[in-house]
Amino acid sequence: QDTAIRMLGQWLTTDAAPALLELARTASSPQNQARALQGYLRIARDFDLPEPQRAEMCAAALRAAKRDEERKLALDIMVKHPSIDMLRAAVEAAKIPALKDDAGAAAMAMAQKVGGDSVDVRALLAQVGREPMKVEIVKAEYGAGATFKDVTAALARHARGFPLIVLPSPSYNASFGGDPVPGVVKQLKIKYRIDGKEGEVSLQEDAPVLLPVPK
Repeated sequence: QDTAIRMLGQWLTTDAAPALLELARTASSPQNQARALQGYLRIARDFDLPEPQRAEMCAAALRAAKRDEERKLALDIMVKHPSIDMLRAAVEAAKIPALKDDAGAAAMAMAQKVGGDSVDVRALLAQVGREPMKVEIVKAEYGAGATFKDVTAALARHARGFPLIVLPSPSYNASFGGDPVPGVVKQLKIKYRIDGKEGEVSLQEDAPVLLPVPK
């Protein structure tokens, strides 16, 4: 089984997926089960697949996984490839007590990317105890020292009813139209309201834009 799992895990086509999933379910040792499932998830993550197929693979991995490490790996792939199908799979994953918080966070991240205003998305979020919020960006500045540029409008364009704001690029410089202070680590300072309650946060350059929900 060791040799088979190693070979299948390095396979260069999706043909290995069914065999890896079967080994993840039936391999003689927990170590081999985990290795097989990791190989299966590599295919789901890295290969060009129809999105419904990728979502079903992640859902199958969640059902087969015996360790939280592989379950969380599946959730990471789902967030990387967001879709309604993936969101449904995250809702199912949230029924696993150990994954409730991680799956809920994954669902929020995917809803942000696929658009949280649709009836389907709202209904799915409600199943994991999450609801879209009214997020308002009051003021946002990006820079360092005495040099900050106003990025309020740029940030507000991407606020879609969730405390996690997904920018068009992982780089703040790219998302906000340039580097206001080259060669210096910058900060993004945000004043905002969520459901009418005011909050402030300061984020280090290129950190995920996650707004703490005011109490």
